[in-house]
Amino acid sequence: MANFKSNYNYDKIAAEEGIVTPIGGGIEVKLRAWDSAHTKALRAKLEEPFKAITRLGKEIPEDDRDEINKKLLAGSSLLGWNLTEDDASGELESNGTPKQVDIPFSADRAYALLIEEPQFSRDVIAALMASETFKRREREEDAKN
Repeated sequence: MANFKSNYNYDKIAAEEGIVTPIGGGIEVKLRAWDSAHTKALRAKLEEPFKAITRLGKEIPEDDRDEINKKLLAGSSLLGWNLTEDDASGELESNGTPKQVDIPFSADRAYALLIEEPQFSRDVIAALMASETFKRREREEDAKN
């Protein structure tokens, strides 16, 4: 039998403040839970123009829903990252590879990358929806290390 509490031991602090989690390829992102108070407030604001439609029992059009979700990811759920890119100067490292510079995090830059790179968007969503991301025991074990 599986223990309910150990499987669903949700860390409310991490869910609201965010937690760093890997998404693959050495990339780590800081995520706030999809059901956090901040994300719920932004969702309500972004869905406000569609209230008349939803009051009639209709769904928000798919394109508009996708846009809202990307704005939610960039403006609330995605809080930071460890991303780099090739230095625009063309400078090379001693091993001949392009010099890397950090990509500063901002909601606008996050939105642009989510649009430009659909796989990045899918990876962020997968980490956000993974039940392990906001489990209390994992956060406590990380703090000990």
